[in-house]
Amino acid sequence: MNIKVNPDQIEISLFCGGRGSANLIKELVKNSNIKLNLIINGYDNGLSTGVLRKFIPGMLGPSDFRKNLSHLLEIHSPNQHMVIELLEYRFPKSMSNEEIIKCLVDLEYLKKLDGLVEIFNNLEHDYVELVEKYIVVFGKYCQEKNFDISFDGCSLGNLVFAGVFLDKGNDFNGTLEQIMSVFQSKLNASLCNVSRGENRYLVGLKENGDFLFDEAMMVEEQDHSAMAGVYLLENEPDEILIKEINELNFKEKKNKLEKLHSPPEISKKAKEAILKSDVIIYGCGTQYSSTFPSYLTKGIGGAIQKSRAKVKAYVSNIKYDEDIINYDLEKIVNELLISLADSENSGSVSHIYYNIGSEYLDSGIKQGALKAETSFKNARLIKGDFQHPIYESKHCGSSTITAIMRSLYQSSKVKNKETDLELFVSLHNRSIGIPYLIDEFLDIKWLNYFKSIILYVDGEFEFSEKLPDGLEIKKVSVGGDFPELNFFQDWLSNPERSDFLLTLSGDGDYRLKDFFKGYEILNSSQTGAVFGTRVQSRHQFMQALSSAYTENKLLFKLSQMGAFVLSFLFSIRSGLLFTDPITGFRAYSRYHIRKRINDHRDLDSHMDTPSSLALKLINEGVDIGEIPVTYRTYSGFTDPNWRVRRAVKNLFSLINIFGSK
Repeated sequence: MNIKVNPDQIEISLFCGGRGSANLIKELVKNSNIKLNLIINGYDNGLSTGVLRKFIPGMLGPSDFRKNLSHLLEIHSPNQHMVIELLEYRFPKSMSNEEIIKCLVDLEYLKKLDGLVEIFNNLEHDYVELVEKYIVVFGKYCQEKNFDISFDGCSLGNLVFAGVFLDKGNDFNGTLEQIMSVFQSKLNASLCNVSRGENRYLVGLKENGDFLFDEAMMVEEQDHSAMAGVYLLENEPDEILIKEINELNFKEKKNKLEKLHSPPEISKKAKEAILKSDVIIYGCGTQYSSTFPSYLTKGIGGAIQKSRAKVKAYVSNIKYDEDIINYDLEKIVNELLISLADSENSGSVSHIYYNIGSEYLDSGIKQGALKAETSFKNARLIKGDFQHPIYESKHCGSSTITAIMRSLYQSSKVKNKETDLELFVSLHNRSIGIPYLIDEFLDIKWLNYFKSIILYVDGEFEFSEKLPDGLEIKKVSVGGDFPELNFFQDWLSNPERSDFLLTLSGDGDYRLKDFFKGYEILNSSQTGAVFGTRVQSRHQFMQALSSAYTENKLLFKLSQMGAFVLSFLFSIRSGLLFTDPITGFRAYSRYHIRKRINDHRDLDSHMDTPSSLALKLINEGVDIGEIPVTYRTYSGFTDPNWRVRRAVKNLFSLINIFGSK
């Protein structure tokens, strides 16, 4: 199977239920470079969904698809916000069935209901047309089949799904495509049914022998006995089958259900999404009733094994749900792997994300035997603060997704290099500051983040202290007005050099610890370089210029004006707004630069200044970010002539490139 891959895009497939992974989804759709596939099953059988499934033979449960569709709509768009309200609208309990069916058949009555008047008056025509068409289809079906079951709690969105399903000749996946084609927002995300649309009913068996003959029973309060298995049946259990199974002993019940178990085939859309994903996430929520059944689908395990995903992440619940009460992390992961038919984890799960605070919550998922472990069955255990700051049973979308994306970029790094980070510092004739630089370097716990670190200092100094393994300090002599540029070229041209590089240049003083602001961006996004801006603080900017040109007011004014001219010209040339394009603070990621530039020689032309290097990177498609950094200069230790010379060269390189275009 040939799968086209967009190198700019990260593809993520998330197995989810209705609401358990909502915060993860909301965080993922904020990222324009992520293509999100939500993989869902339709075995929901509770309340009004169960009523619809009984009333329309062969129909899967639409509720989880409807709930997730709401997550994919753009809430900042007034029109799509009204779509959400429409999908979630529920008829007043005071309305009788006859009144509701009348509204479904004659839409003039429907449009007059409180809560719907404004929606229908302001909703775009395409949406109104679809809703009107398919609600009428369902309403007429109700009349023909003499619908006599309560609409209590039924959302209007589910009735739209039902109408489309009937109109599509009972094709559930066709129904999903039709609804997505109309309700689709600008978000790069889609809903995907895990199966080809075969109708199945979810049942479960507990170790105490209780037969849970309805999916809704799995999420209700129940005996604390563990689940012995979940099964997908072709037909909804009737009273005869329920009675028959309840009269059997435990072993006989299990054998009977295993014989009745008939998992559907994986859908083409789900298979393709999984195969081309960079990340697969096994979402949180009610496991046995929502996500585990998806893993039982025929072909799902094989697709996951063959997927190109570098991260296959299980996100553990914060707290227990009724179906996993008294389970610890180890047991839940084992049950996940069993569902995937990969009990020893030969390639189904690469990372497990556990909220460390759950250990101390009364109803939090406990680590059990994994408390002191850093890995389990070939999967890395990532323990962190993934809990929402207010709602203790929910995940913090930002911290959880950041951790997952960090794992993705770390897994993309070339392994077994001699160094992980190199730092190059040129203080330009301020060798007296080198001992203070080294003190700051040694005061930072670099080895908590990197395997090995080398600090290269362009200047004369003596240092003979024994360093811990992994830390090195080296003296180099690069020279020139732009020594950092020469060092960068050498670093990029040698594939055996480090994954990350920080260059600090100039006659001012930067803080090494500010590197970690940039590292967080480089390590958790597709950004290839991060520049440290010195002008975020007016006081810092003016103080630095004042110290540099304290004896020459003309140069002070010219430098102040020149900084704005350079920034303006660079922004025009690059199409991006940079406040400090000639900053001496620059951090780079080899992986993300190499992803765009296979041959370092592609950078050689028009790359004689830091500003021209930045433009070249941008033109090659390398993303560059900007962060505020601490910076100051010291009177008497600056070289105004050198500073002016560098600024003029940067300015002329921009003009020359601009003119050459």
